[in-house]
Amino acid sequence: MGVYESRRTVEDLREIARVLVAAQADLTRHALNLAGECITCRQHGCHAREAAVRRFSRYSRLPARVPMASQLQLIRGRRITT
Repeated sequence: MGVYESRRTVEDLREIARVLVAAQADLTRHALNLAGECITCRQHGCHAREAAVRRFSRYSRLPARVPMASQLQLIRGRRITT
């Protein structure tokens, strides 16, 4: 019985890892620009991004930061990086 329980725990951890990998991909795809809009949906309050944030919150984990995920931004005609 102990082996079955530990096997189930490992399977649960694998499922959690799959969920978090998918959530990370969604966050990367739906990064925010400087105006706070999703770069994919072009709207404030992107539902895909909010769902991914909730998945991370559910498992008490933080998403990985992806440098330059929001791409280069223009402010007053000058390119800056965030």
